[in-house]
Amino acid sequence: MSELKPCPFCNSTNIGTFDKVIWCVDCYAEGPSGRDEERCVTLWNTRAPDPAVTALQAEVARLRAGLTAIWDDTYPRSHQLNGQCKHGQHTHEQCEECIWDYAHSILNPKD
Repeated sequence: MSELKPCPFCNSTNIGTFDKVIWCVDCYAEGPSGRDEERCVTLWNTRAPDPAVTALQAEVARLRAGLTAIWDDTYPRSHQLNGQCKHGQHTHEQCEECIWDYAHSILNPKD
């Protein structure tokens, strides 16, 4: 049997096979059936991902990058030794407001 490519929907490499069916064990996506196992593998490996899933994956990547930037940019700097947020307007216990405001500005730049 040829090597299986990752799931085209969730990118998992946890792929199961049984008889003439290939499926993703993580998201339960099922591949097209074929006349034999080798044909199933070929169909699985050449299947194009759903455009809606691709769009959602891109949005998840954008949100993950934005949240990582927020965490890296806001949180560590907001907890300096003086206990003030990065704006110097309140103590670090109240910084959650700054973090959410900053997150909103990064993730929704047109607002």
